[in-house]
Amino acid sequence: MALPEVQTWLPKCPVSKLSPTPDTVSLKPEERGAERVWGHLELVLTQGSPMLWAGLHQTVRILLGALTYSLFPKHMKTHRSCIPLELLVVGLQGANELLYSLRTPESNRGKATRLLLPSWERRALSDPRGPRSGTWRRAIRSIIRRQRDAVLGGEGFDKRQRVAVVYENGSNHLLYAGFAHEWRKNCLVRTGTVQRTIEHSERIFRTQRPGAKAHRYAAFRRSASGTHGNLIVRREKTHVAQVMETQAINGMNYGGTVKKVKKGRGRRGRPSRRPPPWRTRLKKPFGGTLNEWVSPPSLVTSSPRRNL
Repeated sequence: MALPEVQTWLPKCPVSKLSPTPDTVSLKPEERGAERVWGHLELVLTQGSPMLWAGLHQTVRILLGALTYSLFPKHMKTHRSCIPLELLVVGLQGANELLYSLRTPESNRGKATRLLLPSWERRALSDPRGPRSGTWRRAIRSIIRRQRDAVLGGEGFDKRQRVAVVYENGSNHLLYAGFAHEWRKNCLVRTGTVQRTIEHSERIFRTQRPGAKAHRYAAFRRSASGTHGNLIVRREKTHVAQVMETQAINGMNYGGTVKKVKKGRGRRGRPSRRPPPWRTRLKKPFGGTLNEWVSPPSLVTSSPRRNL
């Protein structure tokens, strides 16, 4: 299946309030490959039949496996310094994780991915009509647009690091939730989202790198080629994304992440208001059943009624 260049999907996408990336006219030559992946993905999912999803997913997996080995050849200690190849691999990882959640919505991987998406996208993807629903198609375009904005870096370099992302790094063995600044202060060429994604892949393929001995990377190495994915689930202001990552890790019981301690930001003795949290939490760890979702328990319990 070829990936033709599609330039008609961007005007139909919901535009983010956080400095969206310009349209295809302003793209750099090295960004054309990833743009072609996002455009073809949107075209097949929103205008094609669901019968085509299996073939599209197989194509994505084959391309991802081949290009990942090209980015991390055996004769190099780290990886190739090739921006077009890095952007293409990151774009394929996002497409791979999205297709896993759409094709296997009842699996642990699919349920965990949908739980971290914004509430309106999660409800839209649950519509049994699928591509025949206008809300479902808008949710797909919103998810793809979020990947594009986070990978390409919005309007450009931001030394103040005002925007950050929460991502899900997944395979058939393990899931990992993390946080990344959209731009790092020490790099003007690649976005922080791309650098963080490549760092994870490098620790999977290069066991001698610092941090590569961690349990999550050992679990990722047991997965088959082409099954690894990385999806941007939230793109928010930095302080909001930091709290969302903490709540996702503490509430989801991911196998690849360690629980975090919430740090209070008091103002003259009064706790500051936190950003809107994800309102669902797992009863059981990731390896268990995800059929039961409950709201976070209230801190105030009602006293028993007295018999007067």
